[in-house]
Amino acid sequence: MSPNNLLPDAPPGAPNGEAEAGLRPLDFLIVDDSAVMRAVITKLVRMSGLPVGQIHHAADGAKALAVLDTHAVDLMTVDINMAGMTGDELVRRLRADPVTAAQRVLIVSSERREERTREIEASGGGFLQKPFDAEELRAAVLRVLEISDA
Repeated sequence: MSPNNLLPDAPPGAPNGEAEAGLRPLDFLIVDDSAVMRAVITKLVRMSGLPVGQIHHAADGAKALAVLDTHAVDLMTVDINMAGMTGDELVRRLRADPVTAAQRVLIVSSERREERTREIEASGGGFLQKPFDAEELRAAVLRVLEISDA
């Protein structure tokens, strides 16, 4: 099992990234109101060297909650500034619901407020400032999932 006991080691002979990282494929939910940013983040996830399972997308917080009703994901990337339900509101709703309270969240935003960053990290999440590259995304994902990159 991985250090956080949530992500089992990949089976012997697992393809590519699974064997390298020692993890089963990770499932993601990318939440951003910009289709371009969703595509960019998807590409960076695939370039990160992480073992990738399913990648789900949502254009706003309400759609993200609907995805979570039918799909379990290891990590969500969430933009803060979205039309309709903001990223902050989405995270508040996740934390208020016992079913999703432990959901791992990586906030991606061009804004960085130290106080808000501390709040996010204290609630089991992380923060990644835009723009970022595949290596920075990988490091942030591993940090939020509490997985060593050894």
